[in-house]
Amino acid sequence: MKKVIITLVSILVAVAAVLSFLGRGGEYAAEKLFYRASKTIQQIAANPDVAPPAMLMSVEKDLTRIMEKYSKTITAKAAHLKLAEFYMADKKYDKALKTLDSMISLNKDNPMIVSRSHFLKGLTYEMQKNWDKALKEYTILKNKYGTTPLGIQIPLYIGNYYLKNKMEDQAKSAYGEAASAYEKYRTEHKGSMLGYAASGLLVQAYIGLGDYAKAGEAAKNLIMDYPFTQTFAQQLPYIEALYEKRLNQPEKAIEIYKFVLENTKEPHLKRALKKKIDELTKTK
Repeated sequence: MKKVIITLVSILVAVAAVLSFLGRGGEYAAEKLFYRASKTIQQIAANPDVAPPAMLMSVEKDLTRIMEKYSKTITAKAAHLKLAEFYMADKKYDKALKTLDSMISLNKDNPMIVSRSHFLKGLTYEMQKNWDKALKEYTILKNKYGTTPLGIQIPLYIGNYYLKNKMEDQAKSAYGEAASAYEKYRTEHKGSMLGYAASGLLVQAYIGLGDYAKAGEAAKNLIMDYPFTQTFAQQLPYIEALYEKRLNQPEKAIEIYKFVLENTKEPHLKRALKKKIDELTKTK
């Protein structure tokens, strides 16, 4: 519970900071309540196991008041979701599910909120050890909201769940579906943030399948399609692990290192790559 509440605190404080710039339509009053709730949660997070019931009730009261009295404000939407997360942390699962169902019903035209709500419903069912119901929520998220920041991660998330729980056949099937989905998104949305995200997730899906050759190729394609500092930082460790160690194909690693060397301005990275290329060339 402590970890969940600490995460909730950081999100609440961040949102409160943004909302402090807004002072119209009751937004400022709602924001003040939201901030007070976040401060109370911060106190609870310091020692959640002995938090007085009155403190827990005050959070629920403040967030509920925002939703009821300032329902048309931006803060009300944030409060609605955070109330659900708070119920989850406090193990009030029925209340959490009811709150999330309300969010879905009230925000049908907002895919970001709806996708977040389905994901939290899935997590709530997982916390209750009910994977079948969780999977139904994740399937909705995957099929209807697959291009949202949360939705695109779900195919891999499902595979990771099965792998973690030693369900190898289900994991293999899920990773295969994930790889197919990410290949599709990577191709159809090349050059966009969605295409970039799908390309990175594709590497992980192939690793989950144990297809290290395809994982290496996916990492190479990502580096060459999106030759940015962030890409290099994320994918070069995969290139080393896959081509140098797992597949024993140093020549492919050298090819990619040379490409990065030509496309980076980072002096530290240039030095590291030159050293790496020299070492691999000598051992070929």
